[in-house]
Amino acid sequence: FKLLAGLLKNISKELDAAAQCGITGLYDAALNPLMTKLLKLALHMYGRKVKVGGARVCMSLSDAKKLPRRGPSSQNYKDLYQGHVKLVSDGSNQGLTGFQQRPYCCEPANNIGNFNFGDNGDQHPVRLPVQFKEIFKIVSAKGHDLMVHANGSQAVEFTIEAYESILLDASEPHRNSHRHRMEHCSLLNETQLNRMAAMGLSPSFLIGHVGFWGYVFDKAILEERARHHLDLCGSALKHGLKITAHSDSCVSPLGPLRMVEQLVTRRMEASPSDEILNQNECLTVEQAIRAVTKDAAWQCKSDNWSGDLAVGKCADFVVLANDPHTLKDFSSLRDIPVLLTVCDGQITHGNLRVRKCDQQSQYLLHHVVAS
Repeated sequence: FKLLAGLLKNISKELDAAAQCGITGLYDAALNPLMTKLLKLALHMYGRKVKVGGARVCMSLSDAKKLPRRGPSSQNYKDLYQGHVKLVSDGSNQGLTGFQQRPYCCEPANNIGNFNFGDNGDQHPVRLPVQFKEIFKIVSAKGHDLMVHANGSQAVEFTIEAYESILLDASEPHRNSHRHRMEHCSLLNETQLNRMAAMGLSPSFLIGHVGFWGYVFDKAILEERARHHLDLCGSALKHGLKITAHSDSCVSPLGPLRMVEQLVTRRMEASPSDEILNQNECLTVEQAIRAVTKDAAWQCKSDNWSGDLAVGKCADFVVLANDPHTLKDFSSLRDIPVLLTVCDGQITHGNLRVRKCDQQSQYLLHHVVAS
């Protein structure tokens, strides 16, 4: 009982921390039955500070076959709503386990990482594995949208090929209505972006790869691949894709304003001279804010009740001490104080005394989603 009580209290602390940094919705990318029960208990015992939904994790072809058919989408928020089925195709590039088309630039030699869905246990397949493609077919046929973790260049390619196997044969209305997405989508090229655009496939970038890990990627792990292919946020927007940013907490800490800053500046924070990683991929402040608010709600299937302030939607918003658009130095975006966080019309951080502040300096953000 002590262990359970401690777990629930720690979950509550994390939800409090989310509200304090201006988050009104969390999307857990690896829900399983146990974690779902724990989160529901924590929300019941400590109150809802943020809305919580997520993706049901699928680890194998057997798991995919056991999935129930997807029911009708809810028009209203429900705790722990499930928006996607999650596949983890490979590991992490900083952990040297992301599955690459050519070896990492550092030791151990000839390491290309691992793929998690190879046929007959093959961790280094050279062509799209049959079982990976089959999982996509089964999950899609049951009405679910997929959320696929892909970091390395070969994992990204296999994931695009698998999506093409279910989407290019689909009718046009289906292609326009799905919410399939790719997590991290770390290493991309122009051809792949064109193929993603043809399918309406939406990427979510772990932008901390640029801010926190960019310098070591640039100097040691990926070298020129990092400079030209890592987190192509600007290029994705130019191709008409809806993009979002996520923290993959605890790979990088929760903090929407930090992610906005990293999307705008692409500053490598470990660089002694504050070098920028591929300035052509920097976003405007407005584009970056949209990636953690309106488009994040769309991607996480919460846009029926959140994402913007509209009649019939929830009163989920954040009041900031300063307007991010007017900063002279965007590298201080993360330092803007969060004065007030409101979820379902209830104050979850701050208090109404912010009304006494200079109204000209305040800035309101609509529903902020983090995953």
